[in-house]
Amino acid sequence: MKNDRAAEGIRFAGLVARDPAPAVRRWKVLTGRMAVGCPPFFPVPEIVHCVGMLPVMEDPGGPCASLMDARVAGPEPVPEGRLEALDWIEELAERAEALSGERCTEGRLWKSLRAYVERDGLLRRLERLRNDAPGAVELRDLVIVGRYLAAEMHAVLLEGILGFGSGPEEREERGDPFLLLADRVVSLERRIDR
Repeated sequence: MKNDRAAEGIRFAGLVARDPAPAVRRWKVLTGRMAVGCPPFFPVPEIVHCVGMLPVMEDPGGPCASLMDARVAGPEPVPEGRLEALDWIEELAERAEALSGERCTEGRLWKSLRAYVERDGLLRRLERLRNDAPGAVELRDLVIVGRYLAAEMHAVLLEGILGFGSGPEEREERGDPFLLLADRVVSLERRIDR
């Protein structure tokens, strides 16, 4: 990891972590798309992402608050089961479609899910690297920057720091991605309740 590209990526992550507004503003200008404020631990950023908007994970008064075109919230009340979670996800998808003017199709949602899986895999590799070689990389800024960058851009940054990509995705896409997300919401809520 001792190369110029890695050092530049780490420096960039530190800059964005300290002041994320320029990165969000640049994304909006370059894409012409909306940025949507999401709670810091929003369980389904893929819904916002799949309709071409940038999910920005921060509290309402965060550093990018003035740049948000809209805000979404987590489910209230907390879904008690898969069907309630699915209803909430479908309502969120309808709202995201109305905001962006783009459809939240299964194909687009699978593409967003893949982007987040790839990004999360790279973060896990960096964490293992840190555990194997303490002091090799500080993960805090590299995690924080993911709150303000599109999943694909975050993955490119992480690949540059690691010096390699995440490799081909082995999982086969099966079933309904909306149900997959509903199961995630229910699973997360169960873990929080423990």
